[in-house]
Amino acid sequence: MKGRAALLALAMIMVLGSSAGAMAADVFATLPSYRASFKMSLVKARSDATIQSADGQMFFEWKRVCGGYSYLQKSYTDYVNGDGNVSRQELTSDSFESTDGTQYTFHFTDTMDGQMVQEFQGRGTLSPDGKGGTVDYTKPDDSSVELPAGTIFPTVYTVDILNAARKGKRSVSRNIFDGMGEDPRYDAVAFIGKEGKSLDATNALQAMVDPKGLLVGHHWWNVNLAFYTEKTVDGLPDYEMSARFYDNGVTTDLLFNYGDIVMKGDLERIEPAVDETCRSAKR
Repeated sequence: MKGRAALLALAMIMVLGSSAGAMAADVFATLPSYRASFKMSLVKARSDATIQSADGQMFFEWKRVCGGYSYLQKSYTDYVNGDGNVSRQELTSDSFESTDGTQYTFHFTDTMDGQMVQEFQGRGTLSPDGKGGTVDYTKPDDSSVELPAGTIFPTVYTVDILNAARKGKRSVSRNIFDGMGEDPRYDAVAFIGKEGKSLDATNALQAMVDPKGLLVGHHWWNVNLAFYTEKTVDGLPDYEMSARFYDNGVTTDLLFNYGDIVMKGDLERIEPAVDETCRSAKR
């Protein structure tokens, strides 16, 4: 369950990164700040899975703030086992990443039936030249870890994927640190499908889910992502997911494959969020 918890938190980021901070800043300046909610439900479970049914809600907000980008995600999932017992898992992920991609603060919590299972909090710093960096944890305890060369923080990967998609490339691979869960550093590989285009504003369902038209007229690509950690064996990914990536950075049509169960996230509503600009210094 801990691995599933970590993935549910990190998967909505769906946006890992590169060390090209200046390029990322230019691209992110065109992406909208927005919030979205998803209905989570079970697609299928293996016959030997202890979970018989599952459903829940996921909310997240991505926005431009002074000096960078903030990301807040909250979710709950109710799992029902073979005996009919229900357990509720609640996840919260709150992070900030600097515009140049070198600074990252994070706070991740995972509770089961109101009891804390995991909590991670800290600050990471990467060298601007891509030669690695360090992470200083304050929770679960005070500690530091080194990040190898090529590691990136989890915001700019969306830019990498979109740039690759626009150029007709079919895959993007990066090494990521996100601070969430027991395996906070992993390799992510994105496989990019063919290009499509969203429905227009006259579609009734589109208007109800997306009243401000954030998705209207935008191109998209279906993207499959595979995640590999130090525990990976036989070359198979630890987790997999898929999503629809729009050319403005919005993601929908979520599907999470944990091996024993597969869950989906259906977009219920998406709307703009307000940017937080820098305040003027008082004289």
